[in-house]
Formats: sequence, C-alpha cells, structure tokens
Amino acid sequence: MKKPSPIEFVLKFALLFGIPYILIHVVDIGLATNAVASVEAAMFRTGGFAVSQNAALLFVEGFPFEIVADCTGLMMVFLLLALLWATPVEEKRRVRAFLIWTPFLLGFNLLRMFVTLYVGFSAPSLMDVAHVVLWFVDAGVVILIWMHEAEVVLW
Repeated sequence: MKKPSPIEFVLKFALLFGIPYILIHVVDIGLATNAVASVEAAMFRTGGFAVSQNAALLFVEGFPFEIVADCTGLMMVFLLLALLWATPVEEKRRVRAFLIWTPFLLGFNLLRMFVTLYVGFSAPSLMDVAHVVLWFVDAGVVILIWMHEAEVVLW
C-alpha cells in the first residue's frame, strides 16, 4: 500500500473523524445516550448506590449527571476508525480491528464514565480533572490500538 503524505493523512483523518463528530452532535442519538445512562444506572445500583434516571439524566446519590453524545463512547470508535482508514492498512485487517475493538472501546468507555461519575458525586471539585484525565486515557488506549493494528512505530 502507498504511504500517504502527512498532509494526505491529516486531511483524510480530519474528514473521516469530523463528519461523524458533527453528525452525532446534530442528529438525535437519544437512544445511545439513554442506553449509556441505563447501563451506568445499573452499575451504580449494583454497587448499592441510590440512582434515579430520566432518559439520559442520572441522579447518583442525588447528584445530577447528563449523559451527552460525547459520553457514549462513539467518539473513541470514530477516532479508531478514522485512524485506521487514514493509514495504509489492509481492508481485511481494518474490518477485523473494527469488529474486535469496538465492543472493547464501548465497554472501556462505560468503565471510564462510571469512574468519572463516581468522582463527580464523591469529590465534586475533582470531577472536571477526572473527566479530562480519563478522556486522555481513553484516547491513549485508542492510539495504542491503532499503533498495534496499523503497525505504526513511533519510537
């Protein structure tokens, strides 16, 4: 496969990531946000926490949290797909990577959300820090998956 120039890679990546990013912020994805909220509510209930839910709005121990498009894990899936399709990788390997890693990323996101929300009600002043730090962990996981699947060597 032909190796793209850095400009070709960046443009292809921006297009492949940008379009889905815009779409999930324009199109109603209430089904996805409500599903994530339901799973998070179940996780907290299993842990013995008081939880109530109204669609994508959760109240954990009385603290309100709204699950929005960026909380669904779809961004991490789109990030991986954009990286894989912007990189010269065999189509078969791309599809296999998508099928294997998408469920993992969505599950990992649920864990990230659980920890973020837990910090949110147990130490509210640290929620923003936890949110940003865990988002970078999430993104780092995606980059490591991409490096493995695309056989990218950075060091």
